Amino acid sequence: MRAAAAGTEAVRRLADGLERSGLAVPDGARTTVADGVRQVRAAALAVCALALAALLMPAQPGMPRFVVALWFALPLTLTLSCLAIARVEAHPYSRWASPPDSGCSAPCPGGRPGRATSGPS
Repeated sequence: MRAAAAGTEAVRRLADGLERSGLAVPDGARTTVADGVRQVRAAALAVCALALAALLMPAQPGMPRFVVALWFALPLTLTLSCLAIARVEAHPYSRWASPPDSGCSAPCPGGRPGRATSGPS
């Protein structure tokens, strides 16, 4: 039912209006945020891999291993902080206001959907 409704012109106009007013997430925003999070994850893994490679290489005389590890602490801290912020700020947005099986699109008992059936008149 959702796929058929999403393809109609009226729903598309409504979605465009909500996007313009800032009440809906644009189609492209969901994919760009996900791409950015993937890139930061890859950067965090690259920092870990490079740190491991640097620690496994023979050390220069007089250079303690913890100093080598400290060189990778800041980039790792920054990438993990970005992932933590993205986890809090960038929720996995859906194109729909409610999940498909939540029952929000079910007809209201005793009336049409979207109309109040009780209360003061």
